[in-house]
Amino acid sequence: QQDSSISQTALATIFLFIGMFMLIRGIYFLVSPTTMATILDDNSWWNILTPIFAATLPVIGTTAYLLMCSHRMRTRWEIAASTDYLTGLPNRRSVVLAGNLTFHSAQRNKMALSVAVIDVDHFKNINDRFGHDAGDLALKHIVAVLETIGRKMDLLGRFGGEEFVVLLEQTNHEQALVIAQRMRLAVQHSVFDLTGQAITMTVSIGIATIQEADQSFDNLLQRADKALYMAKGLGRNRVEFADKLMTVST
Repeated sequence: QQDSSISQTALATIFLFIGMFMLIRGIYFLVSPTTMATILDDNSWWNILTPIFAATLPVIGTTAYLLMCSHRMRTRWEIAASTDYLTGLPNRRSVVLAGNLTFHSAQRNKMALSVAVIDVDHFKNINDRFGHDAGDLALKHIVAVLETIGRKMDLLGRFGGEEFVVLLEQTNHEQALVIAQRMRLAVQHSVFDLTGQAITMTVSIGIATIQEADQSFDNLLQRADKALYMAKGLGRNRVEFADKLMTVST
């Protein structure tokens, strides 16, 4: 992408130079019409360079067009590689990359950082009862609710299946619990309307906050994941915190 940007800059510079040359030549002829015949007869450098530039323009134009098309296709592939196709959220790869950057930044600046892992309760039952299309709609419903409740500074991503991850920057464990509880209740109180049939859904959430002993974002994520399994094992529709005995349930 950087090479493409450099190439486009170089082409723009060449176009600018050629355009300036043609403009100066035109102004010269307009200002000094009596010298035109002399210039044409003398085979001056104006007449030598003009056809060269004129012949070069189509080549440069074609090359610029191909570079722009290539850059556009590369951008689309990069977006596709970093985005979940169903929900439009950042996918697992993007969440991990962002998580690593955020983790090291928080560790370096001694800032709070929490992560929440969210799993849709009994999601398999929806697929089995109503079909996978209904399951896809259910996931989109969950995303819509979470995006409405979530803060703009937080990154919500789909980790796979019915599991989501939220990066909670500058958020300690007490704040993370409040946010997670708000998300859980928002999903519980929302109604998923499937062709006129109201379906109630719930989520289980595991939370972890950065600790001095953590060496990587993966350490934080693993603890949040363990807290999630604890929440599901204790009956679902609840929030469990990995690092302290703090629980928020129905």
